[in-house]
Amino acid sequence: MLRTDYVFDASEGTITFTDNVIENYLEVIINSTDGIIIYNSISPSTTGTLVDKVLTLIYDTSSMSDTDDLQIFYGEAARGTFGYTFEELISRTSTLVDDSGLDASLGDFINQGVFEIAGGMQSSLSDMITPPLPNLFSIDTITTNTTLAYVNMPSTYNRNLCLAVSARGSEIDIAHSFIDFVTTYPSLSRVGNISEVVEHGDKLYYQGIPSTAEILTLHFYRKPVIMINDGDVPDGIPEHLQMALLTNFAAWKAYEIIEDGLENETPNTIKYKGLFFEALKILELTIPYDSRGLMLR
Repeated sequence: MLRTDYVFDASEGTITFTDNVIENYLEVIINSTDGIIIYNSISPSTTGTLVDKVLTLIYDTSSMSDTDDLQIFYGEAARGTFGYTFEELISRTSTLVDDSGLDASLGDFINQGVFEIAGGMQSSLSDMITPPLPNLFSIDTITTNTTLAYVNMPSTYNRNLCLAVSARGSEIDIAHSFIDFVTTYPSLSRVGNISEVVEHGDKLYYQGIPSTAEILTLHFYRKPVIMINDGDVPDGIPEHLQMALLTNFAAWKAYEIIEDGLENETPNTIKYKGLFFEALKILELTIPYDSRGLMLR
């Protein structure tokens, strides 16, 4: 949802809300007048400090105006703050695998599971890949080039560019595929206002090429944050499926190593792979249909 109950003090770099605020629910704040993200919950350089109902921004807004329009995206926490800890997941996986020689690799297998689930795996409900995780939805900006028809996507980009918005607040068409895009613009050299974009190879291609660098706001699904510390929790994975998904995935990968060379005699690899995909099927069924974008259309 968008919150409109605020007072912006640009010189002080504060946003004062009139109603209660849960800090974990603050996702992104965009100064839509200037086309600049001034708060992003997953970017250390653009977060802030919330005291009571006053958010003090890290971003320097002193050159902005108190009357600038802000888009304040507020909802369920963009990053999970609850769930099984990294330590608990490793301990449970160690019990399933019971091979001390692989203890040092279990955390890597668990993180691999998070990244593969977030990136998309073979769906058990269709011949497509699994839909993106709703909790990894993100908003960020890029600045276009004035000589090239592409720039790098944000470093957090993972999949599914959903929406592109110009600095003027208008929606920009997203091509169905890169092939369609280059068929329409074979030389990628048209200049002028941007009318269409497409993501390809972690780059955002656009036509035309604006004469002045322009800030575009992008909606997409980001990469999960890797777990490092014992108290970290899986990013984007629903709490009720974290244990079933990640420990079975890690055990599957561990037994692929343990049972390597046994030809078809890989009972534990088959067992834990099957348990993982059963949990993955449940995960797919828990993702609201209207959150799946184009994945199952």
